[in-house]
Amino acid sequence: MLLRNEPATHLEPPHPVVLVRLLQRRARDHTVASVLHDLRLALQADRITVMIAGRVFAAGKHDDPAVHAALMAVFDQAICIQRLGDKSIVVPNLAEG
Repeated sequence: MLLRNEPATHLEPPHPVVLVRLLQRRARDHTVASVLHDLRLALQADRITVMIAGRVFAAGKHDDPAVHAALMAVFDQAICIQRLGDKSIVVPNLAEG
């Protein structure tokens, strides 16, 4: 098992994307768990667990509407999560909040 806490925090573009790809390759043969606050990177994961104060608020796949709602509630930000191929992408929803 590989545990990562904010692995891309101080990386400049395009290095966070490269790191996520490396972790995805590693996850083929191992369990990889990462703490991420960057929604663009978090939504590349196979499964997402949204936590508040150390407790699970929601959990599911990156395209689960309940996970999307939980992310918006936790981050207190209006976001639009759109499909791009087999993954989801985050787009700020400037029309709201």
